[in-house]
Amino acid sequence: MKSAYLLINFFTILIPFLWSFESRIQFYQKWKFVFPSIVLPAVLFLIWDYFKTRYGVWGFNPDYITGYKMAGLPIEEIFFFFLRALFLHFYL
Repeated sequence: MKSAYLLINFFTILIPFLWSFESRIQFYQKWKFVFPSIVLPAVLFLIWDYFKTRYGVWGFNPDYITGYKMAGLPIEEIFFFFLRALFLHFYL
């Protein structure tokens, strides 16, 4: 299934994202703090991932990715690093 990795990313963040609008949490009101704490680590990990992929330390199975890439990385991997940080904010 070509979109398996993308679907895993989507369903991993769906419930926490919807839950962020719950009246007791109201996480959506804290985006000015959350945004930098998501972007900075994601960029650092993406740089690391780029080099590890480029030099063959690891790779991605083409059976599970869509094939769309940015800077040599599948878009699913890029989404993963941003969503991972967002997911951690919802649960910590």
